[in-house]
Amino acid sequence: MKELKFNTNIEREKLQDEKDPNFWDAHDSTDIFETEERIKLKIGKPDARCPHCGSSRLRRRMIDLPVLEDTISFKKAKIFYCPDCKISQISEESLKELVGRLELTGAKVDIHTFSASVREGLASYEKRCVEKANQRKVMSIYFPKQEGTPAKAQISLLVSDQLYPILRSLTSEDIRNLLSLQYYEDLEKEAKKHGRSISQYLKHEIGKRSFADSQGTNERLSKDTELGVKREETSTKPFSKAKIVILRPRKIGANLSVEEPSGAYQLAAHSDEAEEEIHLISEGEEFIGQLSHDFRADDLILKVIKDDVGIKTFGLKLVLKDGSVESRQDAQVENGQILLMSDTEHFEQDVEELVLTLK
Repeated sequence: MKELKFNTNIEREKLQDEKDPNFWDAHDSTDIFETEERIKLKIGKPDARCPHCGSSRLRRRMIDLPVLEDTISFKKAKIFYCPDCKISQISEESLKELVGRLELTGAKVDIHTFSASVREGLASYEKRCVEKANQRKVMSIYFPKQEGTPAKAQISLLVSDQLYPILRSLTSEDIRNLLSLQYYEDLEKEAKKHGRSISQYLKHEIGKRSFADSQGTNERLSKDTELGVKREETSTKPFSKAKIVILRPRKIGANLSVEEPSGAYQLAAHSDEAEEEIHLISEGEEFIGQLSHDFRADDLILKVIKDDVGIKTFGLKLVLKDGSVESRQDAQVENGQILLMSDTEHFEQDVEELVLTLK
């Protein structure tokens, strides 16, 4: 990254003319980039490490933190989470911020007592997350029979299983279309052919078809970014006629062009320190959008970057990492973006996947 250094006060005086509303109609910054001295700017990385295991891979999170056995719940409390030892902790700065919230209500807070209560609340939060991840749910999928009433096929999954939010977001009709199976007899025949029970067959095939292209898509994006490749996608492969589009989050450079929402996209030269933003990408990269939280309205939106699908009116199912689902029918792209959730406390990192059912 480069920083421009002004050599004299003359340059500063020239820039004062920017206050004139007509200044930028006749000027640009080309002369600054061509004539001014360039110096290297080194970006320092935070030296924060986990006090338990020493890992430097700490992640920032915002949670609803329960305190005093759920008597008080602090919304959007800022914590650090270590993915290596799976322990959460709260910084002194965040602790003081929570104390400040209480003091605004007129409460008198003893910092040591309050700190102990916060640690207990954080431990309780972690325990609930573990218990929830170890819960097992039975998912039912209905298939019509060639004769008689429809039959029910079931899959038992842990809530932490990657397949769980996908199955929860799909209807029985969606899954029948995904597997290209119309009747229960067809399902029995396919399961028997592969030497599996119906439950095993469903879990294997749905997982295989859902995740097959995800790894390849991620590797292609990662490879292009590492090589600093400017790539332009002009896909000649027609989008599948299936009416379901499943989008999953990927982190890619913030320099992804968004100037042409419905056309090709490019990745600019890569920088190790470049900020990464969360995008939702379909398996074949036919549809790409950038997740964003609008803090003015507390809306979670998806800015459309690439749409080779031609999405117009669609059903929307947003699956969050906590297992909750936001559903809406007759959704549309408005002003180049899709409203996912309104007046929400959820952020980009909370999204597990987005399922669009085309009309």
